[in-house]
Amino acid sequence: MTTGHPTDSRGPIPRRLAGELRPISKPDRDNLEKLVLDAFTRSGRWWRDDSQIVDGRSRKVYGAAPCTRAVVELVGAELG
Repeated sequence: MTTGHPTDSRGPIPRRLAGELRPISKPDRDNLEKLVLDAFTRSGRWWRDDSQIVDGRSRKVYGAAPCTRAVVELVGAELG
């Protein structure tokens, strides 16, 4: 999961957009991840409970506009 945070007037914007600098301000990465995983759980489409998630990666980056990108992959044969 990647969350994009808008750049502001502080610091070198080209270095932020190139990925050389990362947002180290709130919200915390783990809180963003929890928000997205809870939304997927409530949708009822991906899993019954987020305890079924066995692997993951999340990161915060700067972007031209706020965004969230998530990729969900099936890693086992059990669904249900």
